[in-house]
Amino acid sequence: MKHIYLLLLALFGLHTSNAQNTTDFKIFGRVMYTDKSSVEGWEVAIAGDNNFQIVLKTDKNGLYSQVTQVELGKVTNFTISVKDPCQNAAQVQKTSYSGRSQTSGTIDFIICKSVVGSGCPVKFSFTQSADGTFLFVAEPDYPGAVYSWDFGDGTQDTGKEVKHKYGRNGAYAVTLTVKTSNCSSSFTQKLNATGVVNPPTPNYSANASCCGKLNVRAIGATSSSTGLNYKFIATADYKINEVIWDFGDGKTGTGIETTHQYDSVGTYKVKAKIIGDNCIIEMMMTVQVTDRKVNNPCAFDFGYTYLRSGEIQFNSKINSKYDKLLWEFGDGTTSSDENPLHAYTKGGEYKVSLTITINGVPCTITKTIKVSGVVNSPCPTDFDVKLDSLTAKFSFSSTTKPDSLIWSFGDGNTSKEESPVHVYAKEGNYTVFLVLYFNGVPCKVAKNIKAGNVRGTTVEISISEVNPNPALNDLTVNIKSNGDYKVELIIAHMTGANLQQYSIDIVSGVNKVPLMVDSLQPGSYVVLVYYNGVTVSKAIFQKL
Repeated sequence: MKHIYLLLLALFGLHTSNAQNTTDFKIFGRVMYTDKSSVEGWEVAIAGDNNFQIVLKTDKNGLYSQVTQVELGKVTNFTISVKDPCQNAAQVQKTSYSGRSQTSGTIDFIICKSVVGSGCPVKFSFTQSADGTFLFVAEPDYPGAVYSWDFGDGTQDTGKEVKHKYGRNGAYAVTLTVKTSNCSSSFTQKLNATGVVNPPTPNYSANASCCGKLNVRAIGATSSSTGLNYKFIATADYKINEVIWDFGDGKTGTGIETTHQYDSVGTYKVKAKIIGDNCIIEMMMTVQVTDRKVNNPCAFDFGYTYLRSGEIQFNSKINSKYDKLLWEFGDGTTSSDENPLHAYTKGGEYKVSLTITINGVPCTITKTIKVSGVVNSPCPTDFDVKLDSLTAKFSFSSTTKPDSLIWSFGDGNTSKEESPVHVYAKEGNYTVFLVLYFNGVPCKVAKNIKAGNVRGTTVEISISEVNPNPALNDLTVNIKSNGDYKVELIIAHMTGANLQQYSIDIVSGVNKVPLMVDSLQPGSYVVLVYYNGVTVSKAIFQKL
């Protein structure tokens, strides 16, 4: 009978102990990649009280399990750790036997998809088709990673799978770089490009430099088109025989000048191969395709009339139905009336803004007005702030020195300095208050600021060119950026009235934004780029 009992224990995993004061405690869980797939053969280290240590490996389903003995009525602690290939330190979780509970509950880990101790290694394979085009494929697949290629001939591209065609036969060193949120690595491999018809040595000019340029223009929509139509033009310092275009949306074309219609708005990398008798070059440009069917979303204006000392009557000129309206008078006060009467308490210049929301899209007009004939108060209506990433420098001006003051930076910190410098702990939007006291009377000024940015460095966005200028029916705005950002591009009248507005996702480098301006009246206009609600660049152009 005793032998049968022991056999049942062995078959069903039951446990008994000679000691009456011990019991089984099970520690178990799963190791997964960030895409929730199982990690097989991964080491899991378990350490506990009384010098207990063991290293397990996960099974094909990523599961691990360990049963150990613990003393009844006594708390026993355990530490479970797993190495993450994209982190310097191991992931650690803790559990304990409370003296009564017989199970710890599942303890799971999620790690970077890589191999032990190698960061995020990457490599690639390639094949060459009959026309000489190479197909490069990167591996492994890291979720959310950016794959960057340098083909060794002065050209680059991004993507897990890319195609490239060399202009000349020869040996090239191709470098692939992968970047994830936790790590980065590179891999270089050499290849020989063959089957390319190399251009002969220039015989018409000893100074042939093989230079070229790509341009893009917006063209008007037809009755059968969507309005996302563009003309692409290639130029070079040599005679062009043929141009082969890749419009970045899976479609191609040919010709020194050619037109293309996109199916949707977005950012496209356009490539062109410019072929001449003695030169062949490949070039690329980033084109921002915008929806020109939504035109003049902010076609409104406002006027104002001086009545008496400090009092001004404002009049809105709105022809569209709007959701809501807000006036900001530049002195810290607001109004939601369509035609408000406002009285200023001190003379000076004020930036007055009228914002209306149409179908959920806010549109703003700002004008500077001068107020005179008012006895000035020493209380300032604004203060200055200069931001450099997370560092903010504050200052203000007043006709009278305050008895005392206090700054509140919106993150729980304060200062009594006149021109403080404050460093925020993290990126975010903050409401900053300045309170000044004149003869015991408080004067309060508030402003919303944004500290830091997504890249941890200074955002650099600028309009490098508006071409052509003057413009007749269309123009192209070149926006240079040091990163990937979402911006608002606005064409406005010199009076401040917004006429056209576009939301654009720009990328690092030069972004070409073709626009139609045939609906504008002849005159001067300004192109503005807004980022996080602040104008970061502007340029003036003439409409013929």
